Amino acid sequence: MSSTTVSNMLEERLAGLEFLRVHRSELVNLREARALHQRDGAAVLELSDGQRAQVSRRAIAELKRRLGLRDGEA
Repeated sequence: MSSTTVSNMLEERLAGLEFLRVHRSELVNLREARALHQRDGAAVLELSDGQRAQVSRRAIAELKRRLGLRDGEA
């Protein structure tokens, strides 16, 4: 089984548990989100333990929706 298949299966199982893929290499627990930083077209999600996850342009709208943010907020 390829790592992509395992990753997709894991993402599907965690989707209902407040997890979201914010980048192809980043699957995060939204309950641990502390801040969303946007600058020069790039976005980074800061987590409660200080880790930072890159957020793709494709995922930013869904991330903001799930965090209850409106466009223009970060």
